[in-house]
Amino acid sequence: PRTRKPRMSSPLPSKGDLAATAKLLLRRSIAATEPREAIRCTLAICNAAGAKELPDSLRCHAHLNTGSLLHEHTEEVGQAVQHLRIALGLCSRLAHSASDCWLMTVCRGLSIAQ
Repeated sequence: PRTRKPRMSSPLPSKGDLAATAKLLLRRSIAATEPREAIRCTLAICNAAGAKELPDSLRCHAHLNTGSLLHEHTEEVGQAVQHLRIALGLCSRLAHSASDCWLMTVCRGLSIAQ
C-alpha cells in the first residue's frame, strides 16, 4: 500500500504582492453590484494568510467595509460589531492623518448600536 505524501503548502506571497492584492480586492468590493460579492472580497482581505502583515490603514478599511456590509446585508450583527471593533483598534494605532478612518468607524458603530 502506498502512503500519500502530505501536500506542501505554497509559500506566502511577498508583503508587496499581498498589499497589492488586498487593494485590488478592496476596490473590487466597493465597485461590486452584489452585496455577496462585496462581502466575499472584504472577508478575503480580513481572513487572508498573512493579513496581519498588511498596513494598518488597509486592514482598517477592510474591516470597516466588512462590518458595514455584514450589518447592512446580513443578520450577522455580532460579526459586524467584531469587524468594527478590529477596525477601531487599527485606526487608533494610525497617525492623525487617518482620523477619517477612525471617524467613519465610530459613526458606523454608532449607527449599528441604534
